[in-house]
Amino acid sequence: MKDKIKNISNLSLLTSHLLALTEIIIIYLSVNLIISSLFGFTHAYDGFILLAGMFLPVILWERGIKKIPFKETGMTVPEDFIYELITAILLLLIIICYNFLLPYSAKINNLTVILNISFILNCFLTSLSEEFFYRAILLKKMVKVTGRLSGTVIISIVFSFICHSGAGFTENLIWRFPISLILSYLYLRKNNLFMPVTVHLIVNLLFS
Repeated sequence: MKDKIKNISNLSLLTSHLLALTEIIIIYLSVNLIISSLFGFTHAYDGFILLAGMFLPVILWERGIKKIPFKETGMTVPEDFIYELITAILLLLIIICYNFLLPYSAKINNLTVILNISFILNCFLTSLSEEFFYRAILLKKMVKVTGRLSGTVIISIVFSFICHSGAGFTENLIWRFPISLILSYLYLRKNNLFMPVTVHLIVNLLFS
């Protein structure tokens, strides 16, 4: 009897995991289809395309269809803001120092570029959309299936090598993949997007 109950429990868990993975794949493919369609008829900033194709449809799905509470999307300021900010700054400094250790380190943008309003808006929308999609949606769902470590590695691979497939493999391996691991760590600390979006934004402002 106990073995039968255990088998049923294992089957239920497997079914739940398969459904979760199916949802992840459907969301990912749907978003990429929307974005590729948007790129087909507009030459707007990438950030606006990502906002329209990556952020809005998914948050409408999570909030409107699945009725996920807004707080659970991670779109809030963390309670221990100062401590989280210090952690984010330290990790950001590590990223900047790491960049200059690379064989082809990227130069930091000059102030004229960084302070351009259109550039700031583009970087913000890109950071917000990508972090919401890859961390608050895909990573959060993947972690429930595979655990934190495996989920972080899987989503970081997707983010680095599929999302940024236009860049070189080596560049993605030694630059975007480590950054994605750090951003995932920042998100999973509190299931909150504030710090990963902030770090992602600053990295984009400095190096993109």
